[in-house]
Amino acid sequence: ASSFGNHARALAALGRTNEAMDANERAISIVESVSDSDHLMRTVFTANRGRYLADLGKYDEAEQNLVASIEAMQARFGPEYWRVLAARDDLDRVRRLRSDPSSDARQSP
Repeated sequence: ASSFGNHARALAALGRTNEAMDANERAISIVESVSDSDHLMRTVFTANRGRYLADLGKYDEAEQNLVASIEAMQARFGPEYWRVLAARDDLDRVRRLRSDPSSDARQSP
């Protein structure tokens, strides 16, 4: 799963967001098949899905994925966990983009 997740991040960094989504979905499927729904990697890949959806302009879906990821990680690791903070930054970006799509101030790759 991690290999697909890493591949997805590399594709997204190259601007190949649709391909990144496909690789990320494969990573999620693998994690879902072998672990609980609150497994850290599933929440990470869910946050990544939110980031990629935002890149595709699908802000409502992006927000849903980021909020779900934040809630799961925060329940398990607390509000100051670095991945929670990173996902919150991504959520802020989604909300900015929804109100002004020309303001793409990306906080994380």
